[in-house]
Amino acid sequence: MNRPALIVDDDHDSCRILGALLPRVGLDPVVVSDGVAAIGLARSRPFALLISELYMPTAEVRCFVQAAKREPALAQVPLLVYSAHCTEADMLWAAECGCEGFLAKPARWSELEPAITRLLADRPLS
Repeated sequence: MNRPALIVDDDHDSCRILGALLPRVGLDPVVVSDGVAAIGLARSRPFALLISELYMPTAEVRCFVQAAKREPALAQVPLLVYSAHCTEADMLWAAECGCEGFLAKPARWSELEPAITRLLADRPLS
């Protein structure tokens, strides 16, 4: 049985690609397109992995990233920032928040798969 992974992104192509690729590493994608919905959903059920864009029309997605890494129950879940905009400042901000990974869009599966596998390693099955 696959474990759920929460994808927070408003880009339909990215969500479609992740939706097709995540089952290959034992994850079932759950997609939301705004940070407020993501916070509520992440609090409501366990996820094995969180994947989030940093740039969407509202700033709520950054609030989601911060909340996910501050709340004790969510902080244990690895968070991969998968963003179309990857400045040094963005990577530093994500690292300071406690995000375990950062990849620039578009990433090839040959980049995504090892990054996701690394984040899931040594994590208990949920």
